[in-house]
Amino acid sequence: MSETIIRQTRQWIEQHVIHLNLCPFARPVYAEERISYKVVEGDDFAVLYQGFLATLLDFVESDPQRNTTGFAIFPDGLHDFGSYLDFVAQCEQALLDAGLQGIVQLASFHPQYCFAQATADDAANYSNRSPWPMLHLLREADMELALSAYKNPEKIPLRNQKQLRKLGTAVLKRRLQDILADSR
Repeated sequence: MSETIIRQTRQWIEQHVIHLNLCPFARPVYAEERISYKVVEGDDFAVLYQGFLATLLDFVESDPQRNTTGFAIFPDGLHDFGSYLDFVAQCEQALLDAGLQGIVQLASFHPQYCFAQATADDAANYSNRSPWPMLHLLREADMELALSAYKNPEKIPLRNQKQLRKLGTAVLKRRLQDILADSR
């Protein structure tokens, strides 16, 4: 099952994030296979939190040249978006408690992701909708370097919203469903 979840996550990165250029920094890291993937199984909040902490520790201790970025994927216990947001807040607090603020940054992705001021059917939500609930671990030094080399990075979210709304919710939903249906 873990292999399928990782394969689907990789497909999502390739066919959604990279193909739509939602993150202009993803292509080289993906192509060079510098992304780590960890499936955290279980449906108990405490078990998932311990799995996140273990993933975080592995990520921080790994070679930054080999693991530029990483994904902690939670296929079982965080289906409810509200519960997921509570979990994300706890994980953000763990970064602070561990003294990792300024070193590691989290980005959140969920199949039901909905921005605070958006409606659930807004296609712009698909910038953070993924096949599985997951947390993306980023090294801040790498992000700062990438952002400094990119002209007007603050325009990326608005560009993504416009592009996703042009594609439409039905198309984006079908694309995500197609990735999940692929269980080769």
